[in-house]
Amino acid sequence: MTDEIVIRDARCDESRHIMEMTRLMVRDLERYGGRTATTDESTWDKHTIRIAEELKGDNFKYLIAEVGDGKRIGVAGARINILEGVFVAKRIIHISVVYVLPSFRRAGVGSKLISQTLDWGRHVGGDYFDLNVVVGNPARSLYQKFGFSDAAINMTRPIAAC
Repeated sequence: MTDEIVIRDARCDESRHIMEMTRLMVRDLERYGGRTATTDESTWDKHTIRIAEELKGDNFKYLIAEVGDGKRIGVAGARINILEGVFVAKRIIHISVVYVLPSFRRAGVGSKLISQTLDWGRHVGGDYFDLNVVVGNPARSLYQKFGFSDAAINMTRPIAAC
């Protein structure tokens, strides 16, 4: 199936699609212990506008996975962050979105998206890659296959439990 998959740069007119795929990703993450997605449509509209702006810049990369008939089945997004201040300056390529529609998972689509995102990060001179993943997310094994490892722990606690 992956021979039919094409990974391409997102076009400027695809911000709404990227937002919708991001919304699906966030909803999926809830099942694995992630935070609850907003139901406020104005927030998603603002997110769409932000993505449209990012698509025009050089510090962001969005990729679209599609099958031969042009159906869009996945998305990846990354940005350049500069670590500085009290730390040695580094260009961190933060992968913010990797999402594949459920019916196309486990067919190499996510691997292709990540691979091309990593290629972009090397091309723009990144020093490190990072991403956030919920502990229960089965995609952790995919990220580990690409050499990602646990580097920090984000501990949470509800305020009501204080």
